[in-house]
Order: sequence, then C-alpha cells, then structure tokens
Amino acid sequence: MPVVGRTVPLSLLIVISALYLFARLGHYALWDDETYTSLGAEGILRTGDTSAMLDHNIVAFRGGIMLRNLRDRFTPPLPSYLAAASITLLGHTAFAARLPFALCGFATILVIVYWLWRSRASPLRCYLIVIAVLGNVSFFLYCRQARYYAPVLLCCIVLGYLYLNFNGKRRQAFLFACILVCLFASNAIAFASVCVALASDYIFWARRTLKIEAQYLFWIAIPSAVAGIAVASVWNPFATQHGGVLFANSLFQRATLFWWNLRDLDRCEFGVGILLITAIFVYCYSKDRFLIRGVVAIAIIVFITSLVSPQTVSNTSVADVRYILPVIPLCIFTAVFTIERLIPNPVFSIPFALLAFHTNLLHPSVLSGSNPPQSTSRQFIAELINPPGDPYTPVAQWIREDVHDKESVWVVPDYMTYPLMFHAPKALYAWQLDWPPHGQFANMPEIYFKGRVPPDYVVVFGPVVQQVAPILKSWQPHGVRYEVCATIDCFWRDLYRPELFWRSFTPVRGYNPNLEAIYIFRRIKN
Repeated sequence: MPVVGRTVPLSLLIVISALYLFARLGHYALWDDETYTSLGAEGILRTGDTSAMLDHNIVAFRGGIMLRNLRDRFTPPLPSYLAAASITLLGHTAFAARLPFALCGFATILVIVYWLWRSRASPLRCYLIVIAVLGNVSFFLYCRQARYYAPVLLCCIVLGYLYLNFNGKRRQAFLFACILVCLFASNAIAFASVCVALASDYIFWARRTLKIEAQYLFWIAIPSAVAGIAVASVWNPFATQHGGVLFANSLFQRATLFWWNLRDLDRCEFGVGILLITAIFVYCYSKDRFLIRGVVAIAIIVFITSLVSPQTVSNTSVADVRYILPVIPLCIFTAVFTIERLIPNPVFSIPFALLAFHTNLLHPSVLSGSNPPQSTSRQFIAELINPPGDPYTPVAQWIREDVHDKESVWVVPDYMTYPLMFHAPKALYAWQLDWPPHGQFANMPEIYFKGRVPPDYVVVFGPVVQQVAPILKSWQPHGVRYEVCATIDCFWRDLYRPELFWRSFTPVRGYNPNLEAIYIFRRIKN
C-alpha cells in the first residue's frame, strides 16, 4: 500500500511538471538576459568561444563592460554551451535556445522523485511535496528560461541528495566534485553561497552522523579546484570592466540588499514566508533538526549572495532574486516538513497545503498589503492555455521583412537590442558603444558608436520616444531627416520575465498608443 501511495502522486508530479515545463516553450521571443546566453551560444558555434562578434554585429551589453578581447569573460560559460548544442540540432529559435534548460528543470523533478522513492517517503510526504512543487510557479518560470537558472537548480538538488546520502565511496565523492564544477560554470554566486551553506551545515549538524574521511575530501576538493581554476582562468569577471561592480556597495547597502532578498523571496513566492518563520518555533518543541537546518541554510545563502552580488543598490528598489535560486528547494522541503509536524493528519494537512502552496495567503507580503491575494498557479495555467503576445516578435518580423541586410538599426532602450539581434540578425545594430573608442574597440566601425553615424532605422520602445525625437531632429542641420514609418500597436514592455513582480500573466490593455507602443523611424535618403 505505501508503494501505491507513492506511485500516484509521484507520477502526477512527473506528468504535470512536463506540461508546465515544455508547453508553449517557444511562444515568447527571448528577452534580454536570455539573449546574452543565446548570442553567446552563437559565438561558440562560430569560434568555439563566447565571442561577442557575430558576423557584422557585436554583442556589447552596457557598452561592452562584460567583454575582454571581444569575448564575454564575465558570464560563466556552461549555459551558453548547452544552448549552442541545442541550437545546432534544432535551429535558430527560442524553443531551441530554451529546451536544454527546460530539460534541466525536468531532470530536477526526476531527482526529487527518485529521492522520495529511494528514501521510502510516506504517502503523505509525497503528496505534500507534489503539491508544494506544482504550486511553486517561480521554479517552473525560471526553468523555462534560456539562462543559468535551471542548471543551478539541478546542481543544487543533486548536491543535496549526494550530501545527505553520502555512502563513503570514492565514486560518489568524485561525482560531487563534478557537480560543484558544473555549478561554478553556471553561476559563481550560487556556487559560493551553496558551498558556504553546505560547509556550515556539516560543521554545526552533520559531522556527528556523516563521517567523511580525508580521502573523500581529497576527491571532492582537488578535482573541483583544478577544474574551477581552469574555468576561472578564462571566464574571470575581475578581468572585465563589470568586475568593479562587485565592490560598488557599502556594508550598509549590502545589509539593505540582504533585507531586500528576504522580502522579495516572499514576494516572488520562492517559499511560503509564514511557514518558514513557523519552522523555527516548530523546531523548538519537536527538535526536528531538518527544520532548523533548512532555515539556517536559506539564511546563509541569502547572506552570502548579498555579500557578493553584483547588483548595485543605488540603481533599484528590488532584489535580483535570481541570484538566490538555490533557496527554492530548501523552501519547499522546509515548508513541507513544517506542515508534517504541525498537521500529521492528511485529512487536514493536504487541504492546508493546497491553501499554502497554491495561493499567496500565507505570505507576509500579502498580510502586509504589498501584494494582492491571488493564486499564482491558477494564473500560470491560464497563461499556458492562452498566452499573451510579446513586444519583440512583431518588431523582429518587421525587421526581417522591411530592413535590408546590414542596414543599421538603433534600438532604444539599449537592452532591448539583443532580443532583436537574435531573432532578426541580418540588420546591423548600431550605437552600442561610447565614443571615443579605446582598447578592444579601437578599430571598430563608427556605426557601433553612439552619435557618430546616423543609423538607417531607429526602433523605440515606449515612453522614451519623447527623448529620442529631439535627438533625431538634431541631425536635420546636417541634412539627415527621419520619418515615422511604422507604429506597432503592442505594449512596449517585456512582461514575461520570471520574477513575479515583473511578470504579467495576461495582456496589458488600455495603454496609450502614442506613448506606450513601439515606434520605428526611417532615415529619409535623398
């Protein structure tokens, strides 16, 4: 009977997760962070390396601050190599770019299923975890992106399994080292926070029961160190201009970032805030160490991430919660263990779990009034059935149909250049670099530099058109004039990012077509 009790929920988890991960995976065009991965993959297909030069285009985000010798040396390389393999096999599409990451998300689900099965988890625990995972919309949204998110989550769940089920074999220690290297090659911030969390857990709790001999530490430390140094010797963020951002925040700003990460962890529903707080009190009377270990690990990951995050506090008011993705599995398991301890009767615990994980009613952000009550999982399902459009798809189609090869296009805001570069690569994307040229950009054509050569077309997303129009008029004394040749009636913002506070599951209606659409200007040639 326990076997049957596990089979039903775990089978449901596999089937429904597959639908959540793969349904309409290629519907939206890639947004800007995804294109940094996918354009890096294009560079790999041409040169074997994350080259920024793609035929007549250069990928120079924020003026090329991530580049060294015209190669991306800031971004860990594994995600781009995964995307390159998929694009080679399936073609130059959003679906192909995202597929390996959705597969990583599905592999994460399979590891969870295997873990529950092998540990002979009770039927109640299986049902609760299935409810919790399927209710964690953030997990599925991040795994549907062509970015490092899904590889990080997969590495974290495998590391957790190997750590808690260490069998004293050299092979397992070596596998642990390999996964650490994959985590480092996916995202160095996640690597640092997870390593500190694992080391802290071992020192404070696991060393009495988990005996790891020196030889096994050798098989973990040496291979991972050698491979990690090899990766860091090439993809070294401190060798780029962007590396200086790591030291931009003061200690007070780092403390602010720590609070923002905790606050936005709840706002983005990585975990059920009230249950995570309750876990501390439940531990006090139950002495279930997994509760306190989970809470402490979450706090350590958030703390270390806040210390090393490249996010500049002065430029925003929300946390870049993508850097704390390793907390999602911890939040799920800690909340489930808390419910098990509080409400052992399935007649009551399963309905409570549905309320906790499939609505946001137990999130402090709702209780404080900063978020409205809602069911994000219901909204996610409705979006999968009938997804809205996106701003990049119609613009890329227009460029493919109306812009000749290598005609120049200036895109404003500048970060919206890169989705168009991926989906409509025949245009030459202008004005990415600052004048005067220096270093690696010394011999680049002037069209790449802002204000030097008037572009053939200007694509403007949203209200910034009010600032762009005077710039175009300033060229008239030089005999250069522009006219509006197209207005694409689509809300300008890309509201399908994985962060819940930046996502809309439904189309935006009632926007101002004179300020909040997409406008294309064409240079009038004599």
